[in-house]
Amino acid sequence: MDLFHQIGRQISDDKQIAKYAFLGSGSYYGLAREAQLKVKEMVLLPADSYVSLDYQHGPMSNVDEHMLVTVMVSDAGKSYDLELAKNMKSLGGKLFVICDEDGRDFADCADYLLPLNTGLGDGIRDILYMPALQFMAYYKSLAVGCDPDNPKNLSYHVELTTEAS
Repeated sequence: MDLFHQIGRQISDDKQIAKYAFLGSGSYYGLAREAQLKVKEMVLLPADSYVSLDYQHGPMSNVDEHMLVTVMVSDAGKSYDLELAKNMKSLGGKLFVICDEDGRDFADCADYLLPLNTGLGDGIRDILYMPALQFMAYYKSLAVGCDPDNPKNLSYHVELTTEAS
């Protein structure tokens, strides 16, 4: 948990970051969607989520020095994720890589690298990626002056009402 807090604080200290892209394939795509939601709710900055390889078909046109591209590395797609990470870095984006092994392959292109070293496979360890993403959004919300406990225009529940005909 200390490492999740630390990486969240480091990313939030980067004042250049003003937009986000979360990339993941398979079960990691669901985490990408959840991370996008957290940034939109708590930080109020632009955020998108994509299946990793889809991102290179057009959305990457938004990558610049103000964008943090987060790549959630899967065992099955590691070679593709590495190529994607290098491409995003070459476009000038900031890169946050979450992976399981020591991350040596990503060290040259990642601005922020979080190797979890669990030894668990895809589909089992994916939930362990989420705390890092949540702390990143939490600390960035504080850094930009938002209150993560009271998101703008949101409530804790949705109430549906029907009118009698």
